[in-house]
Amino acid sequence: MKRFNQLFSDIVSFENLILAAQQAQRGKRFQPSTANFNHHLESEIFQIQEELQNQTYQPGNFRTFTINDPKTRVISAAPYRDRNTPDNRNNNNGFRCVSRADSSPVKAVRI
Repeated sequence: MKRFNQLFSDIVSFENLILAAQQAQRGKRFQPSTANFNHHLESEIFQIQEELQNQTYQPGNFRTFTINDPKTRVISAAPYRDRNTPDNRNNNNGFRCVSRADSSPVKAVRI
């Protein structure tokens, strides 16, 4: 098994979280939730970083809605804040920061 030292600290670095935020806002820059997050970008990033480091990060509730184009589909969308976390961005050298539904600690896994 190949070992990756200090991978988690690289994933939750401020620079990586900024990169994740930039990737998440593509195509959504002028939506109210995106604008609000970006208005308080630094404090939001520091809060996400602290929650990830302390292993207290909890994803928000998904918003579920139906679209009818071209057929009826049920869509579940994560809150914008959750789209900014590294576990939803593939910019971590092939790794993701994941947490399980059973509230076990966050860990980095190879994807």
